[in-house]
Amino acid sequence: MCGPDAEPPAVLYRTPRCLLPSATTSDRGGLVVETFPITYEGYTYKHATIAYVTGRPRAPVVLVYPNYAGLKQFDKDVAVFLARVGYVGFALDLYKETDTYAYEDRNPAPGGLLMPAGTTNPEKGRYPDREAFASSSDNR
Repeated sequence: MCGPDAEPPAVLYRTPRCLLPSATTSDRGGLVVETFPITYEGYTYKHATIAYVTGRPRAPVVLVYPNYAGLKQFDKDVAVFLARVGYVGFALDLYKETDTYAYEDRNPAPGGLLMPAGTTNPEKGRYPDREAFASSSDNR
């Protein structure tokens, strides 16, 4: 049976050191993490990250699909993990930026929407609005 929700962590998420790109490279190549904007139906999704290791043979690309809040650092770290274990990791924010739902609204912050009831500050984080899901074909 489900119990009450646990208290949120006191420390915000930080990228583990093992997932950070290092300055050293070997003869096999090094980890590359870079932005990779995608344009679809006239809209450029500019918040995307691709991670791969240079010098490796071709590898399958694995899409890291973010949760309802959009792309966060954790999703980028998953792409890096996938690159380190032999794949190409690709994390993409699938929501369009709108006047009412900017990229900065997506990462949970202290006092944001992902905090316990009664402590929510709507200015620190919001859920996507209807426009964020719309494609240009929906507006025809």
